[in-house]
Amino acid sequence: MAKSETSDTPTLLGAFGGRGKDGYAGDEPLIDAFNDIQGAITRKASKPYVKNRTTELLIYPNSNPVTVLAERDRSKIVRRTVFDLHAFRRVFIMWNGEDIDLLPRW
Repeated sequence: MAKSETSDTPTLLGAFGGRGKDGYAGDEPLIDAFNDIQGAITRKASKPYVKNRTTELLIYPNSNPVTVLAERDRSKIVRRTVFDLHAFRRVFIMWNGEDIDLLPRW
């Protein structure tokens, strides 16, 4: 993503490798985006400060699969999937630097 952002010419998704370089089919970006978000929650949950006090988390996913998700697909991730929020009181996802969703605690 960084190479693409700093390139002097417009580039296509995956031009510098990574997931999605050959395109996506079906629900692949949804599944990958879910896994990216859950992975971030799990990694952050292991931090000492999370165990010592009530903590909220803001995630800014910017991987290739998230880049290709339509707004309706982001809604599917937030409203139709179950994330393990670990000890976090609340977890927020910031999409594209503007839209923020709160993950439900099922």
